[in-house]
Amino acid sequence: MHISYSVAKSVAYFDYIYQESMKLMGMKGWLHWASWYFKFSLFMLVSVVLMTCFFHIKVDGVGVITYGDLTVTLVFLALFSLSVMTFCFAISTFFSKGLIAADWVKQMLE
Repeated sequence: MHISYSVAKSVAYFDYIYQESMKLMGMKGWLHWASWYFKFSLFMLVSVVLMTCFFHIKVDGVGVITYGDLTVTLVFLALFSLSVMTFCFAISTFFSKGLIAADWVKQMLE
């Protein structure tokens, strides 16, 4: 769900002509995309940290990941979330309406 949400939000942002107003104020295009990437990466980082904690918490001496290292899991999930964000931004360039993009991504990932 988070993937389709981020695609829909990035497409909807450009749908409402916010990008043009940012250009009028002097913001560069690459800086605009970088700010969106950073914003959604922070959202994903919170999920990655929580998932890593839950995977390594031991209940009755047994955890989901018993013999794995915490940092390896954190780095793997963080890199995966960055690749998901890159995928979202690549897909968002093909659509002009946010709801169509979200529906398409939901159908593709199911």
